[in-house]
Amino acid sequence: MKIIEIDIIIVTFNSQDWIIGCLDSIKESLYPQRKIYITVVDNKSTDHTRDHLEDYFKNYEKEFGGISLIYLDENKGFGAANNIGVEGAKTDFCLLLNADAELTPNALARLMEVVSKSNEDVAMWELKQKPFEHPKIYDPLTREVSWCSGASCLIKRDVFLSVGGFDESIFMYAEDVDLSWRIRKEGYKLHYIPECEVFHDTMIGNNPEKQSFKKYHSIVNNLLLRAKFGNWFVYITGVIFYVLYTMTHLKTELGKKLFFHFPQQFVKGLKYHRVTRATFEPKFYQFDYEISKGDENYKIQEGPYGNNVISIIIRSIGRENYLKECLKSLENQTYKNIELVIIEDGSNKLQEKLSTLSKSLKVIYHSTGLKVGRAKAGNIGLGLATGKYMNFLDEDDILLNDHCEVLIQELSLCPDYKVAYSLSIEAPLKEGSFSEQFTAMKDFFSVNFNEQHEIKRLFQDNYLPIQTVMFSREMFLNFGGFDESLDALEDWDLWMKYALETHFLYVGKVTSIYRVPFDVLEYASRQMVLSNNRKIIIDKYKNHTLLNVDNIKKRHKKRYLLQNVWCKFKKSHQYNIKLFILKLKRRICFQSLKIVNKGG
Repeated sequence: MKIIEIDIIIVTFNSQDWIIGCLDSIKESLYPQRKIYITVVDNKSTDHTRDHLEDYFKNYEKEFGGISLIYLDENKGFGAANNIGVEGAKTDFCLLLNADAELTPNALARLMEVVSKSNEDVAMWELKQKPFEHPKIYDPLTREVSWCSGASCLIKRDVFLSVGGFDESIFMYAEDVDLSWRIRKEGYKLHYIPECEVFHDTMIGNNPEKQSFKKYHSIVNNLLLRAKFGNWFVYITGVIFYVLYTMTHLKTELGKKLFFHFPQQFVKGLKYHRVTRATFEPKFYQFDYEISKGDENYKIQEGPYGNNVISIIIRSIGRENYLKECLKSLENQTYKNIELVIIEDGSNKLQEKLSTLSKSLKVIYHSTGLKVGRAKAGNIGLGLATGKYMNFLDEDDILLNDHCEVLIQELSLCPDYKVAYSLSIEAPLKEGSFSEQFTAMKDFFSVNFNEQHEIKRLFQDNYLPIQTVMFSREMFLNFGGFDESLDALEDWDLWMKYALETHFLYVGKVTSIYRVPFDVLEYASRQMVLSNNRKIIIDKYKNHTLLNVDNIKKRHKKRYLLQNVWCKFKKSHQYNIKLFILKLKRRICFQSLKIVNKGG
């Protein structure tokens, strides 16, 4: 592979505590240092940042392809300083890197390998931040994102310059969203690369003063972007959110500042209205610009996790198009030591097509011949799997790129646990390709289960979608697999059986997406089938001493009240009206079916 030269642009302002760590991470990178050109633009720091820079490059200047230190006479802001750095860059690619971020040793090498294989229409690549990953959702199959964080992203220099760089009227926060959208307007795509990591602890130094500063600029710039990219409805909605937030925080310094600056910001918005007419539909979610996975407080764990084999077991009924997408999500995993076990129930038509469905996965294939059902097929898969850890995956579901890495790392760091589970997004979709529907349908995505493990709570409801659970092979060897007499909810029964033997490790990070029907009647009908089978599981475990069936009945009775939908809506900081209406329709349809069935 040809070694691509790269410019790294770093903007500093009073960054004396971080800049040496940032520069050391570049120096210790496994990428050839003579192919790296570093530009540091300092926004008139008043601490010892400039002294640190001078001392550092006296010792290491010759190790890099080139060094440029630019000292500004005033603080021009993040965007303007980056513009200066990119304009003076020497190569075709510029990595924008925060001064408080540190590259992992393999990050640059992996990033440039991805770049070398990317299509020409990809112009921007975002690196994964640790220990707190940015919570915005991305397409795990194409890896496309709606915008890239300016804290750590690579961009084609000619594209950056052609769109005018950062909008310098945006001092801080949301300037990266603005840039991303103007790049997308020109027809380019943006990608997220989770195997390329940077340490960027956004919680360090996150004091009340900094939080207030960030919130102020986030709210003000949100209104500006609504004016630039949205229609009148989008802009007026933003004004309403601005006013509501201001009035509910009027007793605080932030609220007072927003109140006094409102006329200025409103007029500025009118001036900018539709300056940039997008060729796509920009999304606004209150003060956010993308659907959030809601796992922003999950801290990615560090530590050795070995190279143990993970067996992913798929029970297929021959839905080739779904399976192809499912396998693509496995190929995109950041953890690579995966053994794929495919059990085709009732047919063998996939056997000849496996080589075209996936060329990089190690596959164990088995056909049952006659149809045996989900439980029996699952047990066959468990018997064939050889991995230390096991994870079921339905053929119409999809793993986010770091699913295997996150769960195996958590289990490795907590060896007393034999079962771990993460969070998952429910995706109401129509028949057809996931990626083709992703942009249009993601407003309906939601995380419906976020429960700490508690066995009585598990007996009330199955809050563990099957693909979220990774368990040690020991569990299967010691306590068995699925109850083959069950036609549905066999996974809930398995979790109950294991939960009676050991505690489950809760991992508060979204790592997968599971499909459900978008059609309200089809969804409600499926829930009716599950509800009818629920009694079988309840009766099986109700006499166990650890459980209390009276509490279960109370919970089940309360579960489908319509106000629960409203309660979940109020908890969401993004106030997704579309999702609220869809869930309300589902509940009404489900209750109607129950009444009809009782009447029959």
